[in-house]
Amino acid sequence: MKKIIILGPESTGKTSLGNWLSKRHHGLFAGEYARTYFETHNINNYDLQDIDCIYRRQLEMEAVIFREAKSQLGVVDSSFITARIWSEEVFGQVSPFIEAGYQSEKADLYLLTETDIPWIADEQRKNEHNRDYLFNLFETYLQEKEAPYFKVSGTGEARYEKADKAVSQLLQF
Repeated sequence: MKKIIILGPESTGKTSLGNWLSKRHHGLFAGEYARTYFETHNINNYDLQDIDCIYRRQLEMEAVIFREAKSQLGVVDSSFITARIWSEEVFGQVSPFIEAGYQSEKADLYLLTETDIPWIADEQRKNEHNRDYLFNLFETYLQEKEAPYFKVSGTGEARYEKADKAVSQLLQF
């Protein structure tokens, strides 16, 4: 199975893109557990232990979804790169668990979503005014890891088609 991780700043269409790609390629999709976590926890009062808890549960969820997969594609809407940036930006430090996850995380392709679509506010989003800064952090970490990545830009169907082209090329190999 090929693993694709979609990452980028808030409100850049990651979940929609992940759902679309997994359906298009008859793959499996593992959503972002953090959103589920904060449905029952206070998003304005959390700490590094909460981030660790979220990413432990994210890994468990992915394991269940992909365990007996017969699909050639698994799409994930979260990343230890995200957890590392989140930890650094909010708390100025990264837990050993998140750092280990960052160092060991591998994907066949990362899709990095650009900030060229409009911000859509919701109760969990906090970073409307620093999306470009965060995008640059994501790209820096992908480069640091020497990870294979493709920047997804554009709006509407054009955005999906660009991502689809990168995924289709991956699946041909």
